[in-house]
Amino acid sequence: MEDNQDEGSREIFLLRHGETDWNLKGRIQGHADIPLNNNGIELARTVVGKLNGVKIQKIISSDLTRAAETAELSIACSTYKPHLIQD
Repeated sequence: MEDNQDEGSREIFLLRHGETDWNLKGRIQGHADIPLNNNGIELARTVVGKLNGVKIQKIISSDLTRAAETAELSIACSTYKPHLIQD
């Protein structure tokens, strides 16, 4: 990605959590703490390549396992760790 932003401008990237077994079954998860399945873990890891070179300053994630895992896996190549929002 190009680094041609004006001083003070921001880009916001939104990521949905990786796949869970409940996604496959069409079940609504809501606030149920369902973890990622193996495919969900692999999907989250593919984000690493897409974020290569992006200067991430802050990551905010839900405290649900699937969201936190997705955030952590997605930034594995970065020095930043997600800030987990506590409900």
